[in-house]
Amino acid sequence: MTNRKSLLGRSRPADRLSKSDREALERAAAEPAPESPPAKASPAKNTAPPANAGKEASVRKSQLKFHWTAECPACGFKVAGGGNPQPGQRLARCGRCKLNIYLKGK
Repeated sequence: MTNRKSLLGRSRPADRLSKSDREALERAAAEPAPESPPAKASPAKNTAPPANAGKEASVRKSQLKFHWTAECPACGFKVAGGGNPQPGQRLARCGRCKLNIYLKGK
């Protein structure tokens, strides 16, 4: 098996340009390009707004979703849930210490 890393980052000798080829490329890059005629502005064919711009929509309050996170008071593990919990409601069960977590309140 050959050592592939020996040529890593370097070109192979067969791929290298000769000195005359490099000089020809440098001269071609140094010569200014011929001026082209100014481009004409194309006429606007489609004046309609794009399909994904400026649309509006409404949602009901019952469609909103709330996401919350909290730390377990026993072990500090992060628990998460959704909705709008009420005081005294069970929020989650810790996945690490298996503690049921309730929302403090009245």
